[in-house]
Amino acid sequence: MTSCAQTMRSTVTRWGRVGLFIAVIGLMLAGCGNDTGDAGLTQQGQTSLAGIPATFAPYGTLSEAEDAVREAVEAGCRRFFNDCKYLCDSPFVTCPATMSDCITDNIRNYTEDYDFPYASAELGRVCAAQVRVASCDDIPPDSLECDDVVVEGCPEDPDGVANYSWASPRPVTLGQPVSLELCDGVHEWHSFSASSGQVLELDGTQDGTDYRITLFKLTDNAAGQAFLIELGEWDEGDMPVLWELTSDGPHLLEVRGIFEPRVRMELTVDLSGGVTEVPPAPEER
Repeated sequence: MTSCAQTMRSTVTRWGRVGLFIAVIGLMLAGCGNDTGDAGLTQQGQTSLAGIPATFAPYGTLSEAEDAVREAVEAGCRRFFNDCKYLCDSPFVTCPATMSDCITDNIRNYTEDYDFPYASAELGRVCAAQVRVASCDDIPPDSLECDDVVVEGCPEDPDGVANYSWASPRPVTLGQPVSLELCDGVHEWHSFSASSGQVLELDGTQDGTDYRITLFKLTDNAAGQAFLIELGEWDEGDMPVLWELTSDGPHLLEVRGIFEPRVRMELTVDLSGGVTEVPPAPEER
């Protein structure tokens, strides 16, 4: 199936929003796993297409995972106890008693549910900077940087690449199939650069394997934050896919298995020339 083009990807459903540093149940960022990590993978020195140096490393203990989000959480709690303190006047809000409680509760809420957490200290610092300038009712900011400070990883991933975030994609080799092993609930990201008018040629395993591939254009918004525009989405039954691109620059493919704990598949990405013919000018009347 194919999604509507130019749909904006939002992270709001993964986060607690207004008052999240106030209510104990509010989360600093969205999490989904436990406190034990997989010590097998690391992605060193990868520079994201948005210009952020994103290194995602596995964390074997809860305290190490907490360190990646601490600066952003502390920035938010500091805002709550200063210029955003008025939010506590609401009768529907439960406020932490102290700064220490705010920090401890929100760090724990964010990190405690990961099974195999991978974290980026660089994105943590970018998120903290965004928190410091956000409006009080927009903490944490609805940003990709804050959303992916910690992500769920895949244990014993055989390809040895921690490409679990838009900020640390694995560059594709055009025309060359790559073998993937996808974990349930874990998204793997792949990147390529293209020009408007080129045709994306996408092919994947067609043996009943359940997976989904989503195409994004990576850009930034007026505030300089990374932004993803969804261009298309396909399942195994849609392969092979030919899709004419209408924009230049970096593109991302998000690949995820569905319905099964482990999905093994092959993915091939290629580009061809596409439409190059210039339409005739309208006749003068």
